[in-house]
Amino acid sequence: MAQDGGDHQGAAAGLGRRRALADGDARCERQHRLHQQQRRAAPIKADSKLGTDLDPAVRQAVGDLARQTDFSMFEAADIDNILELHATTPHHVRRFPKQLKPRPAADLAPVEQRADEAVWPVSA
Repeated sequence: MAQDGGDHQGAAAGLGRRRALADGDARCERQHRLHQQQRRAAPIKADSKLGTDLDPAVRQAVGDLARQTDFSMFEAADIDNILELHATTPHHVRRFPKQLKPRPAADLAPVEQRADEAVWPVSA
């Protein structure tokens, strides 16, 4: 259960994150366009091992297609939505384990032993 202000603080943190993302959107968009221009201008490296098992004509066709593809169709997903979806999978607990609850204090051992208990010698 949330403490006083817990919901407000969570909302404020989410709003701050969204503002940071919005502020960074223009910068990211510029960087994305620059990266696309550089990628389109860059030839496929001759010593690249990527796709070496492909026929040279197929490799060239794949490279041409990659250079012509407008990857702006892909966009970043909201991290809150990603985590909410991830929380529904069994992998979430392994990746983000919950803290264990504090253990209750252990009972003290009785001073005297019962007759049916083994007695261990005390070493000095």
